[in-house]
Formats: sequence, C-alpha cells, structure tokens
Amino acid sequence: MNDYMLLRNAIVNYLKEYKTYELNGICKKYGVECDNSLDPMRSKRVYLESRLSSLNFEQLTHVAKQIISEGCNVEFVKSVEMFFNDDFFIISFADNDAVRCQDFVTT
Repeated sequence: MNDYMLLRNAIVNYLKEYKTYELNGICKKYGVECDNSLDPMRSKRVYLESRLSSLNFEQLTHVAKQIISEGCNVEFVKSVEMFFNDDFFIISFADNDAVRCQDFVTT
C-alpha cells in the first residue's frame, strides 16, 4: 500500500467510528463533501472513501492535521505521524524529563 492509501485508510478508520447520522456533518467540518448518492447506513467505509478519494495527498494531510488539532485518540496520531514533517508537533515544555506535546501547528 502506498502512503496515500495508508493515510486515507487511517482517516476513514477514525471517522467511521462516528454515528452514521453524524458523518455528513463531520465530513463538512473537515472540508470533505460526501457523495450524497451513497447511503452511509449501507457502508460507512464506502461513504467516506468515496469523497476522500477525490482529495490529493496534501489535502488528506490537512484533514489529518485538523483531526489531531481538535483532539483525537493516540492511536490515530500514531497511525498518521509518519506523514508529517518534524515541525508539525511543537514541544511546548518539558517537565521532570518528560516531554509533553501540547501545541499543534496546523498549516
């Protein structure tokens, strides 16, 4: 699988955890317009993949950054961190040898 497909699948896997009736609003929130001819009740994965497939890699990266900046689970961050430059996460402070990433840069 190439980087594009890995990133798209990570986003799909994260977004499909939302309730079916929430998907249209969630997609719009991240600037992803879903195909209204598809019914998310049949398959959330197909519903999400249909629109995410129209985005290029840079646009997918932007969607992933938005998801992270608004707060998400650690598993999602781990699944997409390889696609970001080192400057995406800014270390804002260190405390007793523990480095905590607090701020995110969304460019």
